Amino acid sequence: MRLRSLGHRAPLLWIALPFALGIASARACPTGLSVGVGLVVALAASIVAAARDWRTPIWAGLITVALGAAGAVAYELRRDQLIAYTGLPAREATLTLQLGREFGASRAQTDRFGGLGRIVGAPPHLRDLVGQRLQVSVHAYPPFSTAPARGATIVATGVLEPLPRRAGDADTFDAYLVDLGLNFRFARASLETVVDPPGLIDRCLAATLAWCRTCLGTGLDHRPDLQAALRAMLLGERHELSDTQETLFLRSGTMHLFAISGLHIGALALALHTLGLLARQPRPLILAGSTTVLAIYVGVVGAPPSAVRAFLMVTCVQAAFVWRRPGNALAGLVASAVLVLMLDPMQLFGAGFQMSYGIVAALLLLGLPLGDTWQQRWPAWPHLPPATWHAGHRVSAAVWHGGLRALGLAVAATLVSSISASAFFGWFTPGALLLNLAFIPLATLVVFAGLAALGCGALGATPLLVLFVRAAALIIASMQAVLVRYAGVPGMAWAVQPRWPSWSGWALVGLMGLLLHGYATKWEAKRGGFWPPVIWTVAMLVTGLKFV
Repeated sequence: MRLRSLGHRAPLLWIALPFALGIASARACPTGLSVGVGLVVALAASIVAAARDWRTPIWAGLITVALGAAGAVAYELRRDQLIAYTGLPAREATLTLQLGREFGASRAQTDRFGGLGRIVGAPPHLRDLVGQRLQVSVHAYPPFSTAPARGATIVATGVLEPLPRRAGDADTFDAYLVDLGLNFRFARASLETVVDPPGLIDRCLAATLAWCRTCLGTGLDHRPDLQAALRAMLLGERHELSDTQETLFLRSGTMHLFAISGLHIGALALALHTLGLLARQPRPLILAGSTTVLAIYVGVVGAPPSAVRAFLMVTCVQAAFVWRRPGNALAGLVASAVLVLMLDPMQLFGAGFQMSYGIVAALLLLGLPLGDTWQQRWPAWPHLPPATWHAGHRVSAAVWHGGLRALGLAVAATLVSSISASAFFGWFTPGALLLNLAFIPLATLVVFAGLAALGCGALGATPLLVLFVRAAALIIASMQAVLVRYAGVPGMAWAVQPRWPSWSGWALVGLMGLLLHGYATKWEAKRGGFWPPVIWTVAMLVTGLKFV
């Protein structure tokens, strides 16, 4: 029997894969080499193709090489490294900065801004630095009582330090900054003056964030740990978590629940779409309203890359549905990936991009077909015709089939997360499969309860606000209680370290290749069925990790 989860097309893979390959090659090769080689090969391919019929395989090669060269160009333009500053020592400088995204940890300190910024003014001998993005750490000393906010333009004096070109040449935090496309850090800076305060939009977003924090803390003053966890899960403020909470979620492989991603954006989009349908609004109006609210939510939580990716992904899928285009979740995923990489090629190297797109791709390519196959192989009540089922049969069949599909999704997600979590977080968690099987639905309930609480707060229904907040807190408390017992089970978490720096990249590329090949061949048994991705992942974990 043909599975409904198979056969979906994603033509934009012809753009996404070579474009990503070009970005990766530009990162690995010396400056301009991959761009030059790609352009020369693309020119040669175009000359050959001009002498032949464009429908021959030469056309596919031409497109692939040209898109690879475009990816390399996009990387070089985004990185915009100034070769003259490479290897120079740190120096003191006074710069005019426009402050951008703020790192969550700095929000706990009112006298410090830590995040990203852009140089908009510099002394004459540093004039070529104007326009460069950099990591900023600014302290506000008297007469300033608080640190500047996101969106402000300031003058600050600090230590300007060039970052290495390649992430492999740096320590962990420097590697993170390099992978963001930054060339400098501006540390130990003191605020001199505020040239321009944040604009109206930034002030409104900051005020909305403060209101959301107040709503999500209502009725939980006696449980600051649950208050912190709820704010972290709904607003992405992981700095609110205590060291004990962070250790529990990190070592259990469930820390991803606190990253504003597809779980949060999808839940909010579903709630808004349902409300629009109940109000009998036209679909284009529902799309416009949902997109606006989602954009505001992404801005309120600080527009982290994971939230922006999820926003683009959900918007692509919703737009295809509303405009009645022949779209599907896989095509929407690839379309959002193309948009993200074109807007910011450096996201390809981030842990969030690799985990979010890798996991969602695994769910669509492997998880759904695996769950459907298990349902066909082990149906509920196989010896009873469905026409004879009573209510108990139907309920048990729904639970059984739903459990098989959920297990298939969990297996697919575990293949990706076991590689990425081991590489980026340093923990291999064999028990994360069963935990996520239960925790992801629970976290979804927390998100729905939190969103309902915010809606009640906006309507002034304080009793209902407290009810939903405490309901969400009760779910989080049960999750924490499970994790406390989980932490006492031996062998559930292992500290690991990759044997070579590029291990996770090769492991994920190989896994994605097997997933795409298996999906394209409909996971035929004569080609190994669903086993090749599992065997590959186990082999990579055994050969590429060492326990510390």
